[in-house]
This record gives sequence, C-alpha cells and structure tokens, in this order.
Amino acid sequence: MGKIVLDEDFDFDFRLLGISSHVQDYRICWAVNKTLGLDLIKLDQEIIIRIVKGEDPISFSTYYYMDEDSEVEFELISNRHEQGYLIPEMKTADYFLKISDYFPEDIDELIRDLRKSNLVNMAFEVDINSLRSKQNLLYT
Repeated sequence: MGKIVLDEDFDFDFRLLGISSHVQDYRICWAVNKTLGLDLIKLDQEIIIRIVKGEDPISFSTYYYMDEDSEVEFELISNRHEQGYLIPEMKTADYFLKISDYFPEDIDELIRDLRKSNLVNMAFEVDINSLRSKQNLLYT
C-alpha cells in the first residue's frame, strides 16, 4: 500500500514579539497592560502541547485581549515550562505577544514601549517563517 502525504499550508497572519523577562506570567501581563494600554486577561484554557511523543502534554498560560474598535487581538503566551518550551528554538523568549489581524501601529514603536518597562529585559520581533515549531502557535 502506498503512502499518502498531506501537504497542509497554514496561514500565519499575525505578528509575533518575543519578550525576555524573569517574572511570573501575571506580573509580565500587568506590565504589558500598563505599558501598552491593553486589558489582557488570563484564559481558563491554556495551550496544551505534547513536546515529546509518548510523554505527557505540557501547558502554557495564555492571556487575551481584543480591541473592540480595531478588532486587533493580542495574546500573551508563556514560552517556558519546567518540561520544555512552546517554541524550543526561541529559548531567549520567556513570553510571546501574538498580534492577530490588521495592526495599524508601528511595530517598532510597540517594541520600544515594551523595552521601557522595568519588568522587560528585552523585546524583539520574531520572524514567524524562520521558526521550525511555528505550528505550536496555531492552537485555535
């Protein structure tokens, strides 16, 4: 019997910022909310990914906010867990800020604002297409 190969082309229509910070997720959420004027709230449902086949899946906390006027969605996602990373090739990022739909503001200005926070060690834009495990960001 021959092999059937499914070639799925996913749509990565969002911008991604990496945030390096050694504080707990609720503290970085507070800092992002204060710095960017958002109202991120913790979702009851976390991202659950099986990093290693045969091992238990691990969960990553997620905070969400949608700007009603512009319909831009913001998600603050933890990248670290004791058992692994959501995006293993981005170990320098403790958190990701995922910005979905049309984002009219200058992303560089957003990064500069994040870097001003005392709780943020570094903020940077992530090239989604260069990530091997980018499918882990498509959980909805």
